[in-house]
Amino acid sequence: MLPRMMTLRLSAVATAMTALAVAAATGCKAGPADGGRNREKPAAPPDPPAARARGAAPAAAARVVAPTPKAARAESWNAAQIHWLDYDQGIAVAKTQHKPVCLVFFATWCPHCKNYSHVFEDPRVVAEAKKFAMIRIDTDREPAVASRYALDGSYIPRTYFLTPSGEIARTVKAPRTRFQFFYNEHDPASLLGGMQQAEKLVD
Repeated sequence: MLPRMMTLRLSAVATAMTALAVAAATGCKAGPADGGRNREKPAAPPDPPAARARGAAPAAAARVVAPTPKAARAESWNAAQIHWLDYDQGIAVAKTQHKPVCLVFFATWCPHCKNYSHVFEDPRVVAEAKKFAMIRIDTDREPAVASRYALDGSYIPRTYFLTPSGEIARTVKAPRTRFQFFYNEHDPASLLGGMQQAEKLVD
């Protein structure tokens, strides 16, 4: 029979490892901008968006070494080829140049956002981007803007398409029942589908 103290420690380790496995599989759905108040616990989609609070540590994780996840590549967004604008500039450009808007919300701490940033390196996305007013918003820096665009949650990354007049094109979204404004973070074809639909917003 194991000593009682050893049994308790093994139980704590097992509990912590289970919690870590669940967190890795589903992710949290509330980012630092909202202090974790808007947590959602949906079933994870094939490519789940991220909204994990920074600095959060699982309970009873003392003396437990969590498996190291594969690091996301460094953030890119391809600013060399895509002319990103801030919110007010982008809305103004859309109106004056009669372009639809591609509006992306992200956070610097989000590994899914880092993955998604590389979608914009694809030559097809670069070509399509020239037809849009491209806006990128850091949700931590501009929470007021981010809160106005949370149609089905505050997950990140999320991407909306707007008409040249600034109205959300609610019918342009990813083909999923949850997280409808989360495009595949690894496959440019997912975002390209949305961009091609949004081009039709211009008369």
